[in-house]
Amino acid sequence: MTEAATFALLRCSAGEVRLGLPAAEVLEFLPPEPGLPHIAGLLGMPLASPGQSSRSLRLASAAGPVGINVDGPVRMQRLGVADFLPLPPLLRSLSIHPVIGFAQEEGQVVLLLDVAGVVERVREGVPASSLGGGP
Repeated sequence: MTEAATFALLRCSAGEVRLGLPAAEVLEFLPPEPGLPHIAGLLGMPLASPGQSSRSLRLASAAGPVGINVDGPVRMQRLGVADFLPLPPLLRSLSIHPVIGFAQEEGQVVLLLDVAGVVERVREGVPASSLGGGP
């Protein structure tokens, strides 16, 4: 598969839910930073206890970088067209922002997230229950 036929994705998770973000919009990943919002809380999911593979991501945005915590493992992956799943008809007319699509990995569904949508949720303000820290 040529590089032009693939999409670079940063893979992480929110507990057991597999997530993917466009790699070009993730500036760096670092050890977890206490006090940053956790992706699980931003998506309305329960927070898991931070594990050894938890990381902080710096996301690109027009107003400057934004930090969030995620569960690991965090890694880079290239997806091909065959890895993307079509949206079910029920979801085609709904706004499920920041979820922009789905992919498959090892028989599991991966939620593909829009970085701008994640940044928007961070900037809207985060309930204290969604803050995730390091170990």
